[in-house]
Amino acid sequence: MILKSIELENIRSYLKEKINFPRGTLLLSGDVGSGKSTILLAIDFALFGIRKGDLSGASLLRNDKNRGSVELKFVVDGKEITVKRTLKRTKSGVSQDHGYIIIDGFKKECTPIELKQKIIELLNYPKESLTQSKYLIFRYTVYTPQEEMKQILLGSRDVRLNTLRKVFGIDKYKRIVENCGSFLQALKLKKNELELEIKDLDEKTKEKESYEKELKELEIKYKEIVTKLNLELKNLESLEKKFEEAQKKVEEIKILRTKFESKENLLDSKRKELQRCRTTKEKLENEVSELLKLKVKDAEKIKKKIEEKKNLLKDLNEKKVKLHKAIGEVNSKIDYSTKLIGKIKKMDVCPTCHQKVSEEHKRKIAEEEEKKIMEQREKLKLIEKEMKEMADEISKIEEELVHLDIEKVDAERIKAKLEELELKEKHIEDLIKEEKRIKEEIAELNKERIALLKKLETKEEAENEYTEIKKKVDAKKEVVLDMRNEKYRYEYSIKEIKEKIKKLQIEIEEKIAIKRKVNEISEFYHWLEKHFIKLMEEIEKNVMLKVHEDFNALFEKWFNMLIENENLEISLDEEFTPKIIQNGYDIEYNFLSGGEKTAAALAYRLALNQVINNLMSGIKTNDILILDEPTDGFSSEQLDRMKMVLDELKIAQIILVSHETKIESFVDNIIRFKKEENVSKVFY
Repeated sequence: MILKSIELENIRSYLKEKINFPRGTLLLSGDVGSGKSTILLAIDFALFGIRKGDLSGASLLRNDKNRGSVELKFVVDGKEITVKRTLKRTKSGVSQDHGYIIIDGFKKECTPIELKQKIIELLNYPKESLTQSKYLIFRYTVYTPQEEMKQILLGSRDVRLNTLRKVFGIDKYKRIVENCGSFLQALKLKKNELELEIKDLDEKTKEKESYEKELKELEIKYKEIVTKLNLELKNLESLEKKFEEAQKKVEEIKILRTKFESKENLLDSKRKELQRCRTTKEKLENEVSELLKLKVKDAEKIKKKIEEKKNLLKDLNEKKVKLHKAIGEVNSKIDYSTKLIGKIKKMDVCPTCHQKVSEEHKRKIAEEEEKKIMEQREKLKLIEKEMKEMADEISKIEEELVHLDIEKVDAERIKAKLEELELKEKHIEDLIKEEKRIKEEIAELNKERIALLKKLETKEEAENEYTEIKKKVDAKKEVVLDMRNEKYRYEYSIKEIKEKIKKLQIEIEEKIAIKRKVNEISEFYHWLEKHFIKLMEEIEKNVMLKVHEDFNALFEKWFNMLIENENLEISLDEEFTPKIIQNGYDIEYNFLSGGEKTAAALAYRLALNQVINNLMSGIKTNDILILDEPTDGFSSEQLDRMKMVLDELKIAQIILVSHETKIESFVDNIIRFKKEENVSKVFY
C-alpha cells in the first residue's frame, strides 16, 4: 500500500485541508500541537473507522462542527483506492455515518462495517472475524504511537506475551488448545449420549433372533394350511360344477313356473276383464233405457223467448234512466224556487235597478214560485208512480228470464244425453264383441296352463337334487372360508413379525453404526488428548522460539545502529522483555537515558515490523511505515544514526512525524504544519 493523499474536513484543528503523500521518505514537520499527529489519526480512521476504547468520534470531530469527513487515496496492487468516512454529531454523541469506497473508478456506498470489511480484504489481513488483532497488525507494522510502544515494553509479562501472540498470529495455537479442551468435553458428552443409545443393542439382537425363530414356525404352518386349502378348493370346484348343472335344471323349472304363473295371472286378468266388460255393458243398457224415456224440449224457442225478454228489459232500463234524470230536473226546479223565495223575503233593494222592493211585490213573486213548486211536486208524483210500475215490470221480466235459463239448460242437457245415446248403443255392440274375444282367449290360456302344469310335475326331482348339492357346496365353502381366514391370520402374523424384524434390523444397524461412531470418537478423543494438543503446544513453542530468535536479532541490530556504546548490551529475554547489561551488570529499562529508552522503543518497533511482515508476507502494508516522534530525546549523533536506519529499512514510503529540524536534511520530502487561531494549516 502506498498513500497518495488525504483530505480532512472539520477534523480536530482542521477546517478543510488536503495533504499529498509522495513516495520515499516524508517528514511531517511542525511545532508541538500544530496538527501533525492528527494526520496519522485521520489515516487510521479512514482505514478502520472509530473503535471503542481506542479511537472515538468525539476525539476526531471538531468541537464547533456537527459533521466532518476524511477522504484517503492510496494504491494497492496497482489499483487506485479512494475511501471516505464521515462523522456526525447527535444528541447521544458523535457517530459514523455512511461513506463510500472507489476502486479503479467504481464507486460503492457502504456502511462503516462494510467499509472496514472491504479495507481488510484489500490489505489481505487475516480473514477471521473482525477482531482487535487486525488493528494490532496495522499498529505494529504501519503506525504505532511511540507512547504505545513504551507501554508494551513496560507492561506486564502476560499482557505483552498475549499481545505479541495476537500480532504474530501465534495465539491461534493457544486458541486451538483451549478449543480442543472444550471440544474434548463435548466429545465426551457426545460419547456418553451415544453409549446410552446402544445400551440395549444385545437385547435388541436377541429380540430379533426370537422373532426370526417364531417366523420360521409360522411359515411352516402357513405352508401346511395352504396345501390343505388348495385340496379343499379342488373339492369345492368339483361340487360347484355339479351344482351348476343342477342349477341349470332348477332355472328351467323357474322359467316354467314363471310361465305358469304368468298364464295364471293372465287368466285372472282376462276373467276380471270379462267381468268388467259385462258390468259396463249392463250399465250402458240401463242408461240407454233411461234416455229413451226423456221428453225432448225445443231449446231454440226457449233461446228466442230469452232474447225477446232481454230486449224488453233493456228498453225498460233505458226508460228508467230517463225517469231518474227527469226526477233530478224536477228536484232542481223545486230547489231553485225554494231558494228564490228565501232570497226575495230578505231583499230590500233590487240589485238591478237599485229601487226599494215592496212587500206586495215580494208576496206576489213568492206566490208565483210556490205555484211552480206545487206544479213540480205533482209532476214528481206522476214520475215516481211510473217508476214504481216500471220497477215491478222489470222484476217480473227478470224472474221470467231466470225460469227460461233453467229451461234452456235442461233442454241442452237432454239434447246432449240424446246425442250420447247413439254412442252408447255403438259401445254396447263393441262390448258384446269384446266379451266373445275374451272368452276365446281364456279357453286358449287354459289349454297352455294345463300343458305347463304337466311339465312341472316331471321336474320336481331336480329341485330336490339342487337342494342337496347346494347344502354340500355351502358346507364346503364354510370350510374353505375358515381355512382362508386361518391363512390370512398367518399372513398377517408373518407380515407383522417381518415388520418387527425389519424395524429391529434398522435399529440394530443404526446402533451398530453408533457403536462404530463411539469407537471412532474414542480413538479421536485419545488422539486429540494424547497427541494433537501436545503437538500444538510444541508447534507454538517452536514458532515462538523462532520468532524470538528473529525478533531478538533484529532488535539488537536496530538498537546497535542507533546507540554506539560498547559498555551497553541489549537483548530480549524469553518473555520478549528488553534485557539490558551495562558494564557486566543487569539494569532496569527505567535506568536508561531518554535517548536510550527512545532507541530501545524504536528498535523494538522496527524489529516487530519486520518480524510481522516476514510471518505474514501476503499482507499489503509491508511497503509503508509511519513513525510518530521516533527521535524524542535523541542526541545529535543519534539523529545522524537515524539516517542510517532509514537507508537500511529500504521501504517504499516512510512517513515521519517530528519537530527535529535535523531530520529535514536526510528525508526526500517535507510538509510543514502551523496552527493559527486554533486552525491547522499545511505548507509545502
